[in-house]
Formats: sequence, structure tokens, C-alpha cells
Amino acid sequence: MTYTEILEHLTENKTQFNQITQFSNKPGIYAIYFHGEAFPDSELNIKKDDLIYLGKTETSQAARDRDTHFKAGKTGSSTLRRTIGSLLREELELVPIPRNASDFKKGKTTFFTFIEPSEGTLSSWMKSNLSLSFYDYPKPPQAIDFLETELIKTALPVFNISKYSSNPMGPYLKTQRKACGELAFSQAKVDPSKGTVQRQDEAKHAYIPTRSEEGYSPRSFVESRDE
Repeated sequence: MTYTEILEHLTENKTQFNQITQFSNKPGIYAIYFHGEAFPDSELNIKKDDLIYLGKTETSQAARDRDTHFKAGKTGSSTLRRTIGSLLREELELVPIPRNASDFKKGKTTFFTFIEPSEGTLSSWMKSNLSLSFYDYPKPPQAIDFLETELIKTALPVFNISKYSSNPMGPYLKTQRKACGELAFSQAKVDPSKGTVQRQDEAKHAYIPTRSEEGYSPRSFVESRDE
């Protein structure tokens, strides 16, 4: 199949997440679509049925999508969850926190997560507003990576960044994630007795200007692999 045919196959077979009854146990390419009427962040101009993200899995769709991207508690392991969570933080009243004590001590603001109730809220929104499609591609890792790269170059999904370097919304997405990570670290502390990260009660109202108040300015931001 050509790249265009694969993308057409993915679009034709997209299914609302809440209606999926079986996930593939094979490696391959997954595509995520927005099926709501209006994406909460109008800056991105995302329309109903738009393809918003393409990714790969060298293990299985079940492991990458069901058990990571859409699963509560997995924001620290999913760039997609961090992106959507940072964009919807105000809309869904999500509370960010550092991923773990080690990241907090090292000041690694990139890998934030959300407190447990917020994780559930984010997952519920994603499952209700996003559709998913999958293309089985049981090939070696290099072949899967190559196909993912070429499909992203062809489709140009708004939430892909590392393999879509000219993405005009890339600076905006990075800035929103950066702000969410900084907020997470500004209101956290390590519990010495447990070695875990928790919110500081006295800082729970820490304030970071919203995009409506200050807009955004592209900032230098080092991102890990964006899968």
C-alpha cells in the first residue's frame, strides 16, 4: 500500500475509543482523531474528524494506546497525554505534579503528570472525544519507524512535533507543555518519609498567566522522543 492508501485505510477504520472492543496485539501504526464538535483550544483550529496524531508501536496497539496514551496514571510516559493535558488544564481544572521524586530533584520539568483525580478526568475526556485507528505492521523496528516518519510527513498531524519539524503549532504546543511542567514543579515537594512527590498546600494556588492573557512566545524547550 502507498502512504496515501495507508492513511485512507486508517481514516476509514477510525472508531471512537469508547466503542472499541478489541485492540491489536501486533506492532504497527496508530492514528488518533478528534471527533468532538469543537476542540477546547481554538488556537489549534482542530475540526471534527481531524487526524491529530500519528504514532508507532513496536509491541502492540493494546500496550501503546489502551495501556499508555488513554490510561489514567500514564501521563509521565505519554507525550500525547502531556500535550492534551497542558492544553486542557484550565478547561478540565487539571492539577499537574512532577512525575516522580527523582525528576523533581533534578528539575526535569518535561516529564510532569497529574494528580490522581485529574488523571481520571483527562482519560475520560480523551476516551469520549477521540477516535482511534490502527494499521498492523509486524515488521522490524527500523521499518516501523521509517513508515511512521513517512506517514507523518504526508499527513502533518497537528500534535506531532519531532518528525514534523516545520509544524507551525510546534512552538505553541511546547510552550503550553513547558508552562504546565513549571506549574507542576512550583507547587510540589518531596515527602521525606515516603520519597514521593506531593503538592504543597501553601502553593496549591500558584499562578501562571493563561494564554488568553499573555498569548505565547516560542521558547527553547528540549523534548524527548515524541512518539
